[in-house]
Amino acid sequence: MLTIHKSQGGNVPHVALWSEKGERIGQSNPGKSKTKAGGDSIIVIEHSQAADENETPGYIMLSNYKVDAICIAALYITETHTSTAWYGDYGYKCGMSWGLSKEEIGAERAVPKCVWLDGDGTNGINSQAMSMHIKDMVANSDRLAQYQENPDTMCKSTPRFSFWGDLLPDSRIPIFDPELEYETDSCTFSDLIIIL
Repeated sequence: MLTIHKSQGGNVPHVALWSEKGERIGQSNPGKSKTKAGGDSIIVIEHSQAADENETPGYIMLSNYKVDAICIAALYITETHTSTAWYGDYGYKCGMSWGLSKEEIGAERAVPKCVWLDGDGTNGINSQAMSMHIKDMVANSDRLAQYQENPDTMCKSTPRFSFWGDLLPDSRIPIFDPELEYETDSCTFSDLIIIL
């Protein structure tokens, strides 16, 4: 399940999921659906394109190929094996067009920046789509410190996180090949909130 927390209304983006091996698992095409400013859009993506319907997603891509831009403050990705949050501050640090969010998020009532996705690039918006490696967005103190000390480890690692000026919904995204392996880190349950 994907929850999109948006600061500004606009077209709901097309969402696609891939496995760690880069095989498409499922996608959601919103058609002409639009959202109002504030609040959440909940999108359930059936794993209808996966050989195994229990496949855990490794990558996600959001693409707004319509002309009504949307500014996304946060994404919450909930799966059986993985739950994570992504905030617009990540996209801002990596150079995405952004706006000031009016929405407070989480117990700390943080106000992250929102990042724009727009199908026709009007008003200088530089991204139609964004993609990310889900495991690399799971919060822990080591990863957060790495991204803060050296943002290039996120922003210049195309499979980890990227934004695109012209990536259409059926496009493929870069993946890590071979798959990444992770070491144990110093994460504790108090590390579950990311504020950049």
